[in-house]
Amino acid sequence: MIALVSMLMASYSAHALPFGCENITMSLPLDGTSVLVSDVSAQDIPGNGLGDAVVLAWLQSDVSTYNNNNHKTLSAPISGVDFGTGDNGVVNVTGYEYAVLHYGKGPGGKGQGGGLVAVDLNGLTGVQTFDLSGSGPNGNGGLSFIRLYNASGGQTVPDGGSTVALFGIGLFGVGMLRRKLFQN
Repeated sequence: MIALVSMLMASYSAHALPFGCENITMSLPLDGTSVLVSDVSAQDIPGNGLGDAVVLAWLQSDVSTYNNNNHKTLSAPISGVDFGTGDNGVVNVTGYEYAVLHYGKGPGGKGQGGGLVAVDLNGLTGVQTFDLSGSGPNGNGGLSFIRLYNASGGQTVPDGGSTVALFGIGLFGVGMLRRKLFQN
C-alpha cells in the first residue's frame, strides 16, 4: 500500500498537473504504436506553428489516438480558449474538459520549440494551478500558454425535443397574436 501511494505521488509530481487531472499526451506520430509520454516536441506537431487551429487539430488527433490505443471513450474537443500563461499558471477550468500546456525548451530540453502536454481535466472545476516549469523531456522551460477546450459532449446546443418545443411555443404565440389582431 505504501509503495502504491509513493508511486502515485511520484507520478503526480512528475506531471506538474493539479490533482485529479491526467496527462493524455501520446507519442508522435499519432498512430497505433503511440504510447503515453510526458510531452511531445512542439516542432513535430503537424501544421504551421502553434496557432489555435493547429493545436486544436493536434489535440483532437491526440484524444482519438489515446482512445484507440487505451480503449477509452473521451469526447472529442471542439473549441478552445487561450489563457496565455493564466495568472502565473492559475486558471479557472470550470466548463472545460481539456487543457493544452506549452512549455519552452529550457535547460536540457530536446529539439526546438519546447513541449506540448495534453491534459484530461477529469471533471475538475474551479481555479487550478499548473506548474510554471515543464518536466520535459522537450519542454523544461517556462509555461508559454494554457489553452482550455470544450468537448462535443457538452450541452452547447439544445437537443431536438427542446428545439421542437420552443418552435411550437413560438408558433402558438404567433397564432394567438394573429387571432387577437384580426378579431374585429
